[in-house]
Amino acid sequence: YGMIIEKGETVERQNLASMIDAIKAADMRLTPQRIAVCELLASSEEHPTAQMIYETLRPEFPSLSLATVYNTLEELVRLPARSGQYDGYRPHWYPGYRS
Repeated sequence: YGMIIEKGETVERQNLASMIDAIKAADMRLTPQRIAVCELLASSEEHPTAQMIYETLRPEFPSLSLATVYNTLEELVRLPARSGQYDGYRPHWYPGYRS
């Protein structure tokens, strides 16, 4: 997931790349569970809560913990506004958010 955003990429793909980069920058392990959380947020048109994310991904990732979901979301809150923003209050990734 060493993604470089290229011209013409979808907003979803750009958001996913930004989220993956945030996980790496936080020196968190880039696990399949964390990637799945990011993918779910990047592709979601809904406003999933941490609990909803956990319940959605748990069948596919039995080892996923609610703490992993919360820790991943905490790192996404720290993302620079230019790359989109998970605001920490609204449980949704807002593509193209500008502060």
